[in-house]
Amino acid sequence: TPAQPLLSLEEAVKLGMENSYDVQQADLAIQEEQAKKGQVVLRQPTQVTYTRGQIDGEVASDYQWQIMQNLGSLPSVLYELKAARAAIQSAEAARETQLREIRLQVGLAWNAWASLETQLTLLDSIQNAYMQRLDVINRRVSSGASDLFLAVQAERDYLHVQTQYRLAFGDYQTATRKLQELLVIADWKYRAPLV
Repeated sequence: TPAQPLLSLEEAVKLGMENSYDVQQADLAIQEEQAKKGQVVLRQPTQVTYTRGQIDGEVASDYQWQIMQNLGSLPSVLYELKAARAAIQSAEAARETQLREIRLQVGLAWNAWASLETQLTLLDSIQNAYMQRLDVINRRVSSGASDLFLAVQAERDYLHVQTQYRLAFGDYQTATRKLQELLVIADWKYRAPLV
């Protein structure tokens, strides 16, 4: 079987930011506020007038273009523009808060996940060592070269390590699900780097 790709903390944070519903909503809020700002300036439609004919001279083919934009009361437009800028800044600050929150949550979840992966690797090697020890003692007991008490003690030690491994594996699965939910990844294909 091919090895699963490693998921670094930076990749996890990047995935979390790209897939976060809250960040997507914050981006939409910024766009909405920017659109409102554009509507403040373009309060009334621009009027374009084209006149052709004899306007003010002897030439019968005079022409004139006239473009008018009514902005309304200048102080009220300036006030509304200032309010729109403040709303955009507020939306951008909310987005930055969401990004910091994601960095924090993903970082904590990733650290727990990677730590449990390391713990599982260590417990797996300890479990294998205890299993080999138990096997050697059982062979000695069966040949009469060792005491039965040592075999019972070795089996109890092995079962204790096996229980620790199972508990750690349950915690690892929980940490994986939490990280998976934060990153909004349906198909989990990553393993933790050994830290």
